[in-house]
Amino acid sequence: MKHSKISFFVLTALLIGGFPNFMIQEAHAAVDTWTLGDVTDAAETASLRGVSMSSTTNGVAVGTGGVIVYTSDGGDTWTAATTTNVGTTNMYGVSMSDASNGVAVGASGKIVRTTNGGVTWTAAATTNVGTTQMPGVSMSSATNGVAVGSTGTIVYTSDGGDTWTAAATTNVGTTQMRGVSMSSTTNGVAVGSSGVIVYTSDGGINWTLGDSVSNAAGTTNIYHVSMSSATNGVAVGDSGVIVYTSNGGDTWTLGDSVSDAAETAFLRGVSMSSTTNGVAVGSG
Repeated sequence: MKHSKISFFVLTALLIGGFPNFMIQEAHAAVDTWTLGDVTDAAETASLRGVSMSSTTNGVAVGTGGVIVYTSDGGDTWTAATTTNVGTTNMYGVSMSDASNGVAVGASGKIVRTTNGGVTWTAAATTNVGTTQMPGVSMSSATNGVAVGSTGTIVYTSDGGDTWTAAATTNVGTTQMRGVSMSSTTNGVAVGSSGVIVYTSDGGINWTLGDSVSNAAGTTNIYHVSMSSATNGVAVGDSGVIVYTSNGGDTWTLGDSVSDAAETAFLRGVSMSSTTNGVAVGSG
């Protein structure tokens, strides 16, 4: 079984004086704190782009060539979905709200959903995204969630991902949106190119541009965001940019104590398990 070397950055957020202080260290998959999982032949050659763990044992990963794999043993072994309904479409994002229910998104406006932990997937009946590239999705419950994509696309669902409705107000224009994180069925944050960060308090129907974003992120492309609560979250992007919010996305502050290695890194993912602890990944 072939495994390519994986480089990543481990981010720890320490609560100092009421605000997170970020420390990042470069690491490799060979270190003893990370173990390579066994994957299917199809996934061995795929570029995996998204993963979502709904618990310590259950999760789904997606990637190029239509690859969708699932695990029920904490990531030790991964099994290919029996029915994906995506063909060889590149899949970019996935969000599992629980061990059974989730949504995956990808190229050409592809949106599919599962109700059995990733074993089989059904195409959404109505997407309202056309052939838009869809890199980000966040399901806050088995029924509610938001997906984002290029040309300022933001859509929301309230029926588990079967039908999607375009947001009434986005305030992002045609900006390429790259990531979204819903902390509840009502509250969430979406991020995109040129430092754009918007937040919602009505389930994705309307979005407001965050204040003071330009001072923190500038025009840097922001790729991912993780909200650990309705108020607290972290977003990451190019040039090692890490910004955090403590008021639901209205204002953002540039993180301190980023290591020299990460200052020039292209950070592509972040996951905050609490207001103080999390992990960010990227390439150097």
